[in-house]
Amino acid sequence: MLRANEERLWTVGALTAGLLVWEGAVRTGVIATSFLPAPSAILRAAGPFYAGAEMREHLVASGLEFLIGLALAVAAGVPIGVAIGWSPCLDAILAPYLAALYAVPKLALLPIVIVWVGIGLWSVVVVVFLAGFFPIVVNLATAVRSVDPTLLRVARSLQAGELRTIWTVVVPSSVPFFLAGLRLAVIGGLVAVVVGEMYASKAGIGYLVAVTGATLQVTKMFAAVLGLTLSGLLALWAIDRTQHRVERWRPGRSA
Repeated sequence: MLRANEERLWTVGALTAGLLVWEGAVRTGVIATSFLPAPSAILRAAGPFYAGAEMREHLVASGLEFLIGLALAVAAGVPIGVAIGWSPCLDAILAPYLAALYAVPKLALLPIVIVWVGIGLWSVVVVVFLAGFFPIVVNLATAVRSVDPTLLRVARSLQAGELRTIWTVVVPSSVPFFLAGLRLAVIGGLVAVVVGEMYASKAGIGYLVAVTGATLQVTKMFAAVLGLTLSGLLALWAIDRTQHRVERWRPGRSA
């Protein structure tokens, strides 16, 4: 097994090598700049691009849509996922609907969302919500069903009621599953923001990518994509750090 420092070195080395190959391929003419700009050109364009007021407005729009949609997905997905995992009756009632909706690509619902909600912030929020809701529900329902039966028997032997058992036993045991579902929700939500803004919004990074691509401003387009990439990596890093801390509390896990 690789140690943490060795893993970081391999990651940084692979990333550096990939960027150098990319830069070299563009500078030697193997790849046309009109098709794929060099990393150095993207970074040079990103500075003034992100410093402008227009870009800040697009960032705020995308961030607001993503955060509202994800917050609603968590607020609805956590109690529903726990309830489905805890109650076999509720699971039997809702399972067919969840299975059917989970199987549908959420972006395929975008035209329906536009008809129902219209073009603007809330249409993108709804798509982000749909992209994040189902991974959270499915992961939490699985987590609740996987709780150690011994812990449940101990809680019942101590005369703990259902709500207290859920709060003190089920919820803490489900945190790693929730974070795994949240990771999927973040990835799906970022995709939903970009595609939703391309078709159902007049602001945001996705809208900006569509406009710069249509007008052949390739360097600016990749600069916008760079912002999305960094935002996604930052969110996933925060979830991974939280998950690492949670894993340290579990029996059999080393710090």
